[in-house]
Amino acid sequence: MPLLEVKNLVKHFPVKKGVFSRTVAQVRAVDGVSFGIEAGRTLGLVGESGCGKTTVGRTLLRLIEPTSGQVNFQGENVTSLSGSALRDIRKHMQIIFQDPYSSLNPRMTVGSIVEEGMKIHGLGDKAERQAKVRKLLKDVGLMEEHINRYPHEFSGGQRQRIGIARALAVEPKFIVCDEAVSALDVSIQAQVVNLLMAQKKARGLSSLFISHDLSVVEHIADDVAVMYLGEIVESAPKDALFRNPLHPYTQALLSAVPQPDPALRKTRIILTGDVPSPVNPPSGCRFHPRCPKAMPECQVMVPPAFDQGEGHMVKCLLYDPKFAGLRTPANPDLVSTGDLAPGVRELQKKKGGTSAGIDRGTVQNETRKPPPGAAWPSPPARSPAADKPFQDPAPAEDRRLPDVSEMDAAVAKVFGAAPADSDDLAGEFPLDGPPTSESPTPVVLHPPDVPGEKKKRTLLDDDFEDPPPGPGEEPPTRMPDWLQ
Repeated sequence: MPLLEVKNLVKHFPVKKGVFSRTVAQVRAVDGVSFGIEAGRTLGLVGESGCGKTTVGRTLLRLIEPTSGQVNFQGENVTSLSGSALRDIRKHMQIIFQDPYSSLNPRMTVGSIVEEGMKIHGLGDKAERQAKVRKLLKDVGLMEEHINRYPHEFSGGQRQRIGIARALAVEPKFIVCDEAVSALDVSIQAQVVNLLMAQKKARGLSSLFISHDLSVVEHIADDVAVMYLGEIVESAPKDALFRNPLHPYTQALLSAVPQPDPALRKTRIILTGDVPSPVNPPSGCRFHPRCPKAMPECQVMVPPAFDQGEGHMVKCLLYDPKFAGLRTPANPDLVSTGDLAPGVRELQKKKGGTSAGIDRGTVQNETRKPPPGAAWPSPPARSPAADKPFQDPAPAEDRRLPDVSEMDAAVAKVFGAAPADSDDLAGEFPLDGPPTSESPTPVVLHPPDVPGEKKKRTLLDDDFEDPPPGPGEEPPTRMPDWLQ
């Protein structure tokens, strides 16, 4: 019997909307996941970001409550436990979080962080706990004098080692490694991976290793499960899956793994479109909108898990006996043969290039052409002002105020007549400087009257209604318009 067995695990997050927070939809983060982990083995859970890997790991430990399904640990259903029974079983199930910075309490010392789990579960007295903390720090590659330091005094790799020591402090049998090395540098990743493998061998640990780095999974895992949009589409022992991937999605993931030898090339499988929304997943096979081998039946038929022998399970209609004639040879387009991708060598000869473009849609230095029946939009015309240099304003000594005739013309244009006392105004306001406090400031409210010309009415000439009477005043003889 497996140490951990998961049956039809489901986790849906409600989408609420409106004033009354009504549930209008469900985010199907995990939708019917099943797998098992034997004692002393590591299951690598891989897939694109957002496919539900972290939700699976946290739901196993009841950090997130599942919607439905069973999680059996040592034959006991974890989803039905509560209180002290759940606390007791959590001593055997621990987690290493992805972010080594936010997963540690900045107000606690390293010794307190590692010792906290032992205090909660009542393991040993204070002296025994202190001795065990020092031993754990040495086991994970830290020094004993680090016990009284705080998390901000360590690097990212050292913080992750503290998280590993905290998980190992209560002697667990199963650990969830949630992207435990994704936030670390490559050299630090190798150290942490080797540390996890050494602790697994020394303590007989079982683990669920969640990652999107297939190279790390190939190194540390015993079995691999490929997840897509809340479902596991393929699972197999590590050697079988990397040697003979069956599902088109697994083949696309493996084709994206970087090849360390620059002389070898693999055909890159480019998936079209984006990952569908988990709120409204596609009907039938969830991968069919992006699958290069999709059939009409894939749009309506939900593929079951087909057993291909030696523990290799795949959810794909290509492996249904009814469609066996459409099955492709094992490991298509994934074996590194040392040859360039098809068509690349001809393009290199034609263009005289030396670098290989590996089926990435557009080869380097390729001249793109508009699609048939269309043309690229013409570039915008150059602005006429772009060639003109910037003109500075005239110097202060060259600037002048308008003369009397220009001012009279402006007044005549605005008011319809020139001021009668233009000479006096010009004398009172000299042109060689601004007005002073001793200079009078005439205010002209009305333009001068011109004989023989009808006077234009202004707002000042309008007859306004009398205001309402105040206290003690006589009322008006007629009702004013504002009361009618």
